[in-house]
Amino acid sequence: MKDEKNVYLVIGLGRFGQAICRTLAEKGKQVIAIDRTRQLVEEMAEVVDLAAQADATDSDALTKVGAKTADIAIVAIGSNIEASILATTILQDLQIPYVIARAENYTHARVLARVGANKVVFPERDMGERLATLLIHPWMSHFVQVPGSLFHV
Repeated sequence: MKDEKNVYLVIGLGRFGQAICRTLAEKGKQVIAIDRTRQLVEEMAEVVDLAAQADATDSDALTKVGAKTADIAIVAIGSNIEASILATTILQDLQIPYVIARAENYTHARVLARVGANKVVFPERDMGERLATLLIHPWMSHFVQVPGSLFHV
């Protein structure tokens, strides 16, 4: 991932996608947010630089909303595994440099990695692990996992 000037593309504006958009926007980052659902797009219109109703499984639709300008794309699609995989594949075809995708299960995660996701996340599992660690070690207000390690610092 590059420097502070990254353009972020967030696909899927459920709770997870909206939280990503809000946090990035609050930090002054440029965010393009898309979803199929008009109401969710309207909720984010005042938060992000561009909110668009589009089908992330349609390469032309992604191109029209400026997806090719993104340095980092987050596929935050929830339970629609097929759409998640197709969107991730299209982002690779569009040569987005870094793609993060949300997985519903381990098989889904393996497929996402195979079609080009640079990082696969499990929001509920990941947050559960972080919360448990904070409960065990309350003095840790912030921590990151060292790649390839079981330890957090």
